[in-house]
Amino acid sequence: MKNRFIAVGITLGIVFATVFSIGSAAKIQFENKEDAAAYEQAQDDLANLNAEQDRLKKELAAAKKEKDNLLKQKDILEDQVIATDAEIVTLNWVISDLNTRLEKKNAELLVAEEKYAEYYEKYTSRIRASYEVGELSYIEVILTSANFSEMLTRIDFVSDMMEYDKYLLDEMKESISFVEETKATIENELRIQEEALAQLQEAKATQEAQVLELSSLTEELEDEISEIEDAEAKFLRLEKELDAKIQELLDKQKKYVGGDIIWPLPPEYDYITSGYGYRTFDNAFHDAIDIAAPGGTPIYAVNDGTIIMYQWVNTGGGNKVVIDHGSKITTTYCHLSKFQDGLKVGSEVKKGDIIGYVGTTGSSTGNHLHFRIAVNGSTVDPRDYVNAQGTEPAKKLEW
Repeated sequence: MKNRFIAVGITLGIVFATVFSIGSAAKIQFENKEDAAAYEQAQDDLANLNAEQDRLKKELAAAKKEKDNLLKQKDILEDQVIATDAEIVTLNWVISDLNTRLEKKNAELLVAEEKYAEYYEKYTSRIRASYEVGELSYIEVILTSANFSEMLTRIDFVSDMMEYDKYLLDEMKESISFVEETKATIENELRIQEEALAQLQEAKATQEAQVLELSSLTEELEDEISEIEDAEAKFLRLEKELDAKIQELLDKQKKYVGGDIIWPLPPEYDYITSGYGYRTFDNAFHDAIDIAAPGGTPIYAVNDGTIIMYQWVNTGGGNKVVIDHGSKITTTYCHLSKFQDGLKVGSEVKKGDIIGYVGTTGSSTGNHLHFRIAVNGSTVDPRDYVNAQGTEPAKKLEW
């Protein structure tokens, strides 16, 4: 699953030799052919960069979605493993109880069989003795009886003893049969439970194997996501380097238009959500100011100039406008919800002209304007040069 995307084909050497824009019928005039050729090359390079970045974003979204699905499947399987474990514990307890009961019945059966055997031996011995004596035992009964009534009583007594012995033996046999039936029932239940336990253990092994497989797939996706994010970070660095290099080809002969710049939004929108400089929450340098405003709020050109970028970028800025004000001074406006109709690369704008509208396109968590000023390729803190109240700024843009 790794390396599903190709390496970026724009080297830093090309970056330092070119500048970005978008293909357009509008042309910016250069004093020499070399700069014009480099500018045209930059348009092609940026188009390739944006196409590659767009592809990476789609792959990243697909990989993250796939990872989320795998994690959900893994969570479900892990819950199933826990449930199967609980069933196995219960079945082990049931089987243990059945084995205990079976051992008890085996002991009862052994005692009953021994008792039956012992009594049966006595019974058969008595029968054998009675048979061997034969009629003499009855003559003895008759002769030793005091009277006829006693004789009958003695004969009945002997007969009753024989019947009682038989009764006891029958009772013992029934007891043995009952124990054997109970034992057979327990053995059958034990067999059923052991088969169920074997099935559960097999199911658990299958579930655990699936969890391991999903874990492996998730790790592969995490590696792929990391590679894609690294590539995206590289594109972001390329964009910043292109931003910094833009003045090397543009306005070499054009002087700053002059005058103070104006606030890029209506003055009531002056709340800065993220200032210029290092930010602790992401440990990164923020080279602009973020100004909060509702979506659709108009964005103004802060001074006269020429639009040198007017397009969607895939490296975080979303809909983006860059205006050249001469003497290598540029202003940048990002995350626009939409552009102003009629403008394009090469359009001349005046201070206060609407160039677009506030939005949250690109890498943005809410509606705001990302406003940046660059002087000779290096960014500066916009708050040093302009404020919403229109009062005297701390510094002047002069070159």
